[in-house]
Amino acid sequence: MHFGLYTGASAALATGAVIRACLERPNFYSSSVYIAQSNACLFILVNLALLSTYSVLLGLQKAFYGPLRPVEVEQLWEKAWFAYDVHPYPSETAQFALAASFVFLAVARITDF
Repeated sequence: MHFGLYTGASAALATGAVIRACLERPNFYSSSVYIAQSNACLFILVNLALLSTYSVLLGLQKAFYGPLRPVEVEQLWEKAWFAYDVHPYPSETAQFALAASFVFLAVARITDF
């Protein structure tokens, strides 16, 4: 239920961001530049991309492994703590990887993965 609401809200926000860019700019290129320079639009679209990736991976996990037992879920959570390690080379890529892992863990916690 929560995952469906989160997915629907993310899709609605992403649709709104793209429509707003298309209405404010006359052509595709300037709309793309507007989206790339707007922090809010970029955040919304990256959120949708991470959500889509999570959904595909969750679907693959359920297709190949089926439902996991509580012990297996606990082992996955224990192994996922590496995402909180501080990267020795601070850069935008490391910050993006940390943010992406945080979003993945947050969505996984919402869906009771």
